[in-house]
Amino acid sequence: MKKIMLVGIVLLLLIGIIVYSSVQQSVMPGTTNSYVFNLTTNPANSNYSSGKYSVQYSNWAFMDSNNNILQKGPWTKITNGKFNKKIDLTLPTKVGDYILLGVITEKDYVFNVTNGVWKSGGYIIKSKKVIPINVKYDITPPPNNSLPTFSSILSNLFGWLKNIWSSIF
Repeated sequence: MKKIMLVGIVLLLLIGIIVYSSVQQSVMPGTTNSYVFNLTTNPANSNYSSGKYSVQYSNWAFMDSNNNILQKGPWTKITNGKFNKKIDLTLPTKVGDYILLGVITEKDYVFNVTNGVWKSGGYIIKSKKVIPINVKYDITPPPNNSLPTFSSILSNLFGWLKNIWSSIF
C-alpha cells in the first residue's frame, strides 16, 4: 500500500507540473472555498477470469507553485469509474499560485499461466482535472483621507507657536 501511495504522489506531482490548462481563479488569502471534482472514465476490468484485471483509485491534492503537496486526500479504490468529490479548502495566507488536482488512476494486472503469479503493471492516468488558483488580495479603494479641518490646523499652529515661545523664554 505504501508503494501505491508513493507512486500515486509521484503521479500527482507529474500531472501538476505538466498540466496548467483551466482558467485561473483569483481568491483572497485565508478564505475557505468549495471545489467539486466530477471525473469519469470507463470502469476498471474486474473480471479476472480472462487472466487480466485492473483496479482504479482516485485522489486529490492541493499544491503550491513549487509542486509541494500542501494538502491531499486519501487514495480511494473506485469500482464504477467515477470520482465525485466536494472539497472545502481553506487557502493559505501566503499570496501566490497554487493548483488543486483531482485524478483517477488505473493499475493493470496480468496472470502468468507459467508460474501462477499475478504480475502488476504501472499506473495509467485515466481522468484528471486541474484547477489553477491564484491567492491574492483584492485591490480596494484607498482610505478616505479628508482634508484637515480649520480647527485642527489652528490647533497645530498654536501648539507650534507655544513650543517656539517656550524654548525662547
